[in-house]
Amino acid sequence: MYRVKLKYEDPFNDDRQIEEELLFNLTKAEVMLAMTDDNSFLHLLMALDEKTVTDLQVVKAITELALASYCERAGNRVTKNPARRAAFKTSPIFDALLEHLVSKRENAVAFVTGIIPREAREQVANLLEAKK
Repeated sequence: MYRVKLKYEDPFNDDRQIEEELLFNLTKAEVMLAMTDDNSFLHLLMALDEKTVTDLQVVKAITELALASYCERAGNRVTKNPARRAAFKTSPIFDALLEHLVSKRENAVAFVTGIIPREAREQVANLLEAKK
């Protein structure tokens, strides 16, 4: 689970900042399915080459990861809802998240590491390493 608190400007009142905590998580099943899907967020990550990567490629990969892993807490459960995900994608907090993640490499690394379950991290690392 990855948690981040971000501030953004209130779209209805320029003099006000809003702070929200966002949650992101992938299940082991989501990671395993992504490993076999050539159009998944994992394959977007694999396609990033440090020597030739463009800002647009990074934003696209981070966007897909964020949308795939965006979740909310409901009691003791983590829930994912397509309508809430769509609303999140068009909100100012989503822009704040992207800025946070692409502004510093360590933020992006912490995000990717945090959303992948511990039990699946080695498999994902091996998959990414095999690409090199």
